[in-house]
Amino acid sequence: KALILLLLVAVTINLTGCGTGSAEAPEKAAVCYVIGNTANSKGLNLNSPLVQDTAYDVILGYGYVAVISVDEDPEVVLANNYEIDMKYKSASAERLKTDARAKATNLSVIMANVMADDPEVDYLEGLRLAVRTLAPLEGYTSKTIIVIGTGLSTSGVLDFRNNLLSAEPDSIVTMLAEREELPSFDGITVVWQQLGDVSAPQHSLTQQQRNRLEQIYGG
Repeated sequence: KALILLLLVAVTINLTGCGTGSAEAPEKAAVCYVIGNTANSKGLNLNSPLVQDTAYDVILGYGYVAVISVDEDPEVVLANNYEIDMKYKSASAERLKTDARAKATNLSVIMANVMADDPEVDYLEGLRLAVRTLAPLEGYTSKTIIVIGTGLSTSGVLDFRNNLLSAEPDSIVTMLAEREELPSFDGITVVWQQLGDVSAPQHSLTQQQRNRLEQIYGG
């Protein structure tokens, strides 16, 4: 059992081909970034292909982008539909790509300035908010949640300060399910970058602890 079907990768979602553009019309995708820029996180890599190329591809395809700052009380800090008027879609492919790249750059600046407001963090609540943000959307070929952060919540029902990394992952997920704490990820792909990557003053995770963390979230 696992909290979600998780892809622990740092590569692009296959939307239009790693940001290089395509002669074919790109998919109309929706993505929600859940950013845990907290004190004990190793520097978040917002320049990775996962972050940058996915944003570019989604914007080029006139898709939807949301950004959530995850702390003790996660909040949506940006929610944009990048659809444009039909008359502008007749522009050259190069012009459309240039415009998409400019918008993706602006988005990168916004994400780089996302900081936690609270000293604690609740990733499970951040995931629930991401699901609530994406689930109602209609007309999209794909929906993706990209989480960037340690995954080590210090508040909420999944508080890892309660020695959860010493418990069996199955028992934790069962407990969450019994309490009806798990959101439905039907139709949504979840990708996680930098899960378990902590920095001082928090001690690095042992390999066993990292394995258990991955099992809790992704099986």
